[in-house]
Amino acid sequence: MLRIAFPTKIADPKATYEIAFGSIERPVDGREVPALKWADLSGDRVSGKGKCGITMVNADKYGHRATDNVLRPNAPSLQPRARPASRNGQPHIRLAILPHDGPVSVSEATRAGASFGCR
Repeated sequence: MLRIAFPTKIADPKATYEIAFGSIERPVDGREVPALKWADLSGDRVSGKGKCGITMVNADKYGHRATDNVLRPNAPSLQPRARPASRNGQPHIRLAILPHDGPVSVSEATRAGASFGCR
């Protein structure tokens, strides 16, 4: 089992996820929720000077979890989508974190998710 977490210095975070044909803002309550190629956690800087956040783009996960100011991919276990295993039998899990100042638009996150999933 592999667990990955991306803590941030965000106060009053908002979580937005890509879903089929759009996006949805969901509560930051620690529940695992489905998402397609990206999830975003944004809010006020803890220092109080503007807004910031992180967008997680992925090519191998369907779900994410946001708790307080932490974004995680598909807990509790990271089972890859149906992708061929590498030569040594280990699964490939590809994620990227895109930090941003200010808010990120849905179109920017969608573009980043789509381009990250290309091979």
